[in-house]
Amino acid sequence: MEDEEAAFKKSDSSISPLRTYKSDFSAFAKEKNIGKVEMVAAEIKRGGQQAEEFASARKANPLLMLLIVAAVGVAGYLGYLFFTAANKPLPVKQHAQIPAPLIFSEKQDEIFLKDATRSELEGAIRREIQKPFALDNIVYVPIIKEEDLKETYVDLPGFLATAQINPPTDLVSALEGSYMFGLFSRNERYPILILKIKLYENAFAGMIGWENKIADDLGKIWPVKKVTASDKFKDQTAENHDLRQLNDADGNLVLVYSFLNRDTLAITTSEEAMNEIFKRFTFR
Repeated sequence: MEDEEAAFKKSDSSISPLRTYKSDFSAFAKEKNIGKVEMVAAEIKRGGQQAEEFASARKANPLLMLLIVAAVGVAGYLGYLFFTAANKPLPVKQHAQIPAPLIFSEKQDEIFLKDATRSELEGAIRREIQKPFALDNIVYVPIIKEEDLKETYVDLPGFLATAQINPPTDLVSALEGSYMFGLFSRNERYPILILKIKLYENAFAGMIGWENKIADDLGKIWPVKKVTASDKFKDQTAENHDLRQLNDADGNLVLVYSFLNRDTLAITTSEEAMNEIFKRFTFR
């Protein structure tokens, strides 16, 4: 029993004393050779510096947050623009509404105009005439005005204005808006023009009044033979239809026109083309 008590006392005396803030403070003060007053002053000074740093950080944080928010907003807006552009549907071209041809045609081959000038139209028609077409075929040639992504069918007033053709007022007022421009293919490509009429008597009188100028007017866009003042239209008959025909001094056909009925007028530069128009108009 005495041995156990001796051992306990020996063990208990080997445990180091408990450290406290007070003991640490005393040891530090003794080591640095400073008193309590100096120690407290140092702590106050260090606390003040920390407060200033904290206040400065608080002042800087709103500006920093504002910059962050602005950057996020800009990034989001740019992302929205990119996403919208990437998913925006591509613009669709608006095609022209082309009327049906007034007589049967084997083919349709549009002429597209950018500036809609007479020289542009003339060049397009002459190129069209040079294209190879099957024999005795009629090609319907609608004229289209292109503007960016929009196509517009050139109606009769637009066609006459673009070609700088000026028929007599009686004729213009007697015409409807419907017309057909095309080509007939035989040994050459012959232009044909078919017009719808609403006032036959006015149209007939207008065509008679236009006879002294029609070759020059249509010659602005068609390959028409030259005529002189002495060359006049004469009455002819073909396929049981009356027609008016203009020949040059050598007897070559220049122009021929005929009223297919009281509602339709056809003009061309070839007897064969006019005969083909008669056949197709009868069996349309």
